[in-house]
Amino acid sequence: GTFDDFGGKRDPGENHPGITAAREFFEEAILSETLNVTLPEVEKYIDINAGNTKNIIAHAKSVTYIIPFDDFLGKFIKNFYQARERVSKHHLREKDRIALVKMKDIQDAIKANPKTVLNITVRGIVINPQTQKLQRQTIILRPFFVKKLQPFFLDKKYY
Repeated sequence: GTFDDFGGKRDPGENHPGITAAREFFEEAILSETLNVTLPEVEKYIDINAGNTKNIIAHAKSVTYIIPFDDFLGKFIKNFYQARERVSKHHLREKDRIALVKMKDIQDAIKANPKTVLNITVRGIVINPQTQKLQRQTIILRPFFVKKLQPFFLDKKYY
């Protein structure tokens, strides 16, 4: 019942967090089906030398890459649930709902609740899996998602 970013653990042989970030995003967003892109294309897009990565947030053993996605959003939303139905591998079906939330709204929610990671809510747009219609909703952010973003938004040290 909570919402999170795309992410996960490093696989053997992945020697850079950007490679892991690209793979996890590629798998969980089902980008081969939703946007018809390859993993190397996603790796190239996320590569900090390409200039698309806006922020890199490091917290404990977690690294989060903030990248622009506006140019792909419409196609992604249109194709996500259909792609999810077509794939059979469990790790490609991890995300069961997609929500669009402004980064500023996440920042404001974290700043308003700086001492907790539980039950942090934001207004977002949730895509209904059955109707594909967009619905404004209040959603709860996953506690780990909040925990790794807190230092960034609260201007605290990372540890």
